[in-house]
Amino acid sequence: MMQNEISRKDDGKQYSFDDLFQDDNFIASQLSSEPESEAYWNEMLEKGLIDREDYTFACRFIRSVQVRPEFISDAEIFNLWVDIEVTNKANMKRKKKRYHIISIVSGMIALFALILSVRTIIPDNTSGFSPLFTTDARLEAGTDIQLYLDGNKPVSLGGREAKIAYNKENITINDNDIVLKKELSTDKKQTFHQLVVPWGKRSILTLSEGSRIWVNAGTRVAYPVDFDKKKREIYVDGEIYIEVSPDEQSPFIVKTTEMDVEVLGTAFDITAYEKDNAQRIVLVRGSVKVRTIHQENETILSPNEMYSFSNGISKIQTVKVEDHISWKNGLYHYNSEQLGVIMEHLSHYYGCSIVCSPKVSQMKFSGKLDLKDKLETILDGISQIASITYQYNQGVYIITNK
Repeated sequence: MMQNEISRKDDGKQYSFDDLFQDDNFIASQLSSEPESEAYWNEMLEKGLIDREDYTFACRFIRSVQVRPEFISDAEIFNLWVDIEVTNKANMKRKKKRYHIISIVSGMIALFALILSVRTIIPDNTSGFSPLFTTDARLEAGTDIQLYLDGNKPVSLGGREAKIAYNKENITINDNDIVLKKELSTDKKQTFHQLVVPWGKRSILTLSEGSRIWVNAGTRVAYPVDFDKKKREIYVDGEIYIEVSPDEQSPFIVKTTEMDVEVLGTAFDITAYEKDNAQRIVLVRGSVKVRTIHQENETILSPNEMYSFSNGISKIQTVKVEDHISWKNGLYHYNSEQLGVIMEHLSHYYGCSIVCSPKVSQMKFSGKLDLKDKLETILDGISQIASITYQYNQGVYIITNK
């Protein structure tokens, strides 16, 4: 079995520190120390498939965490998550690698304890799948919305929301600030801009050809100032709702890490965070063609259908569209949804960390939330109809049973 595993992974790519912590076999090998397992990882090292320094550090790190799932109660796991999340907040201003390691510890504890019910949001900065994305763009909660103009220094846009509109001559920002396009670039090649919307913020972007995009929290969008005459392409890492301006001569294509979505004129929501395994499209009207990097055939969607893609597997189902797009109007609809999932959405929208105890996370609710309210107002409202309570500790909302 180990030999088969080596053949499967022997693709010339090195295992990094992160890869090791996502490999169940590696973690198990450090806890059991079986000869066959040790031989497998030694062979990986000899083949140069693992960075030796990362491997040594990962081994020491796992062995230093003496955790066994059979000895951990739900209450102890919850307290561990709270401690980790509070520590994360306290270390946000320290070195990035130390903050990253703390996050890895939380993932290990969840893996060892076999618990998936505790929901915690730690905003993540990842490099873009497209070279068009600025690698140092920050998505952390508390940072401003950033507009990168053709590689120049970003323009910071204050407030929770920003409106940006392009026309033939100008860029209008929040209805009053105007930047002349001709001052931005004199190069004849296609010029790309990038909008970076951090956690807890939102934006509305109107492109030069008339398409309108609602950009959700934690999202990056790269787009040309002037589109090519034969096609219109944008790149998305995150979630957007888009109303595409019709143009039969110039198809509109949204590119993500996993999919190309082609339309002529339609409206749909697309969720494609690079750090997540699953991506999805919810079609409101019109039709779209979906192509993934793993499948040759195109999929055509009809209104009220959701296309989801995860781990190489695609699925189409009929959904209630409003439940998936209401965020653009400052509302959140949910139907028999687990409270842990609801809190995950609120964490994204408000740019904060929320931790639920295991029992609370499993509670199911139906209803509607007004996202224009303060988070504390929403939590107070939920507490009045459910047997839960919450407290705020160093940047973390902790939700437990009453």
